[in-house]
Amino acid sequence: MAARDAPPAGGFSIVRIWRTQVDAARAAEYERFARDVSLPVFREHGGFLGALMGRDGSRCVVVTCWRSRADVDALDASPRYRALVERIGRTGLLLGEQTTEAFAAHLGDTAALRALDDPAPP
Repeated sequence: MAARDAPPAGGFSIVRIWRTQVDAARAAEYERFARDVSLPVFREHGGFLGALMGRDGSRCVVVTCWRSRADVDALDASPRYRALVERIGRTGLLLGEQTTEAFAAHLGDTAALRALDDPAPP
């Protein structure tokens, strides 16, 4: 890996951001879908390093971190991910247009985020 392609200190090189809006009255259903369906698809895909999913009323964002742009491209082209996109589209949960952007990471500090996954001390 060339120096300019090396992941930053956070250990990832690509940040992918997906934005959408949901029917706020069905927000809990969207969050269950994200947890139970979307997250497992990401976790099983090569190069996946982590995700944050956020919502403010009807506005939603999914931020995922990846080892390489090739991993993101492979996700976008994978039949399993495409089926996921079609499935959530059929639910009627999403409103308006969805957007996806990918950025080269130049700085990362995920230590505090990793601590969220650790069980609280007794």
